[in-house]
Amino acid sequence: MNTAALFTSFAKYSVEVEHPDNVAEAVATAFQRAMTPPMGAAVVSLPYDVMAAMTSAPDLARVEAPSAGAAPPEMVERAAARLEEARLPLLLLGARAGSPAAVDALHRLLAQNDFPVVETFQSAGALSRQLLDHFVGRVGLFRNQPGDVLLSDADVIVTVGYDPVEYDPELWNVDGQAAIIHIDELPASLDAYYQPEIELLGGISATLDAVSAHASKGWRLAGAEKETLNDLRQRLKEVPAMPASAEVVHPTQIVATLRELLPDETVIACDIGSNYVWMARHFHSFEPHRLLFSNGQQTLGVALPWAIAASLVEPGRKAVSVSGDGGFGFSAMELETAVRLQSELVHLVWCDGTYDMVASQQRIKYGRASGTDLGPIDFVAFARSFGATGMRVTTSEELRPVLESALATPGPVIVEIPVDYSHNSDLFATVHDGVLD
Repeated sequence: MNTAALFTSFAKYSVEVEHPDNVAEAVATAFQRAMTPPMGAAVVSLPYDVMAAMTSAPDLARVEAPSAGAAPPEMVERAAARLEEARLPLLLLGARAGSPAAVDALHRLLAQNDFPVVETFQSAGALSRQLLDHFVGRVGLFRNQPGDVLLSDADVIVTVGYDPVEYDPELWNVDGQAAIIHIDELPASLDAYYQPEIELLGGISATLDAVSAHASKGWRLAGAEKETLNDLRQRLKEVPAMPASAEVVHPTQIVATLRELLPDETVIACDIGSNYVWMARHFHSFEPHRLLFSNGQQTLGVALPWAIAASLVEPGRKAVSVSGDGGFGFSAMELETAVRLQSELVHLVWCDGTYDMVASQQRIKYGRASGTDLGPIDFVAFARSFGATGMRVTTSEELRPVLESALATPGPVIVEIPVDYSHNSDLFATVHDGVLD
C-alpha cells in the first residue's frame, strides 16, 4: 500500500520515511507544514523496519509557528477610508479569526469601535463576555438568522479569516451589492459572489491592529442602524415555547442548562444533525476553539472522538460532547477507548428515534420520510456494558440535576435525553435555493 499517497487528498503534507536518518527532518517538516496557514493535518508514515533501526542523526530544534506582518500600509489606509464612509459595516468572522493572537487584536479593535459582529459556526468563541454587545449571532446552513438580516443590510462586510466552506458566499451575499474587505493570511477564493473590493493579506492580528490604528477616534453607529441592531439582538434572545409534555426536553432548554453549568474553558464537541444547528445558534461561547463543529464534510460521529482527544490534551478537565441517537451510532464503539483511557468526558445523546435532519429534508422535498426511523436503544445499558457510567433524563425537571451529577462523576459518562424536535420545521423556514436539490 502506498501509505503516503493515501492521505494526500486531505492532508497538507504526507510522507513515508524510508531511512531512520530522515525521521527527524520528516517530523520537523510535518509540524512546520501543519502550523503554516491554512493550518491542517500532516501525516508521517513510519514503517516498522525504520522504527526498529538505529540512527546517529541529530534531532532538529523545536519548530516555532511562523508569523506574518500586517498587510501593506497603503491597502490598510484604503480599507480604513472605506470603513469611515460606510453606513453599516460589519465583521464576518471565519475559522482563522480564532487564533489567540487574532482574537486579542479583534478585541482591541472592538473595544474602540461599534462594529457589529457575525460569526460562522467555526469561529464561535471569538468574542469575550465583555464584547457581547457587538454580537449579532452566527450564520450557517439556513438563511433565517439575525446575522443573515444584517449581512443583507450591510454596505461593507469585513471578512476576517473566512473560508467559503464555512458558509458559501452565494448564501449570504445574494445580490452581491455589499463591498467586501478581505482580511486573511490567504488570498480570497474568488467566485461570482465573493469578489473583495480590498484584500488585506498578511498576519490577521497585525492587520487588525493596523486597521485599529487608523480608527483611533472610533467608529460609531448612527441612530437608525443602532435601532436595527438592537432589534436583531433582541431576536437572538427569542426561543420557542417549551413543549407541553414534561417527558421530553426542548433543545434550547438543554443549551441553556449547559451554558449555566459549564465553565467558559470547557471544550464542547458537537456532532452533525439537528443537535448541531441548535447548539450552533444558541450556545454562547466566549473562548475560541471551545465550541467545535464539523462544517465542510458534515461528518457524523465526530463528537465523541473529539471529546476523547480534548480530555487527552487537557487532562483533568471535563470535556462535553453532544450527538443525536443516529449520529452516536457512527462512533459509539469509541466508548471502549474512552473507558480504557478513563477520559473525563460527558456525552449527551439527544434521542428522538430518527435521523431527524434527514427526515425533515425528505418531508419538505418528497412529502414523506423514508428509512430514517431507529429501533429502541437503551443507551444507559449500552454505556454500562462498556464499563462507563450511564444516566437517563426522563422528565424536563430532571435535566439539570442529572447533568450536574454527570459532570461530577469521574470517567466517561453517557447521558440519554429524550428531545422534542417539534420546532425543527422552523429551521427550514427560509431555505437557500438548491439546498434540498
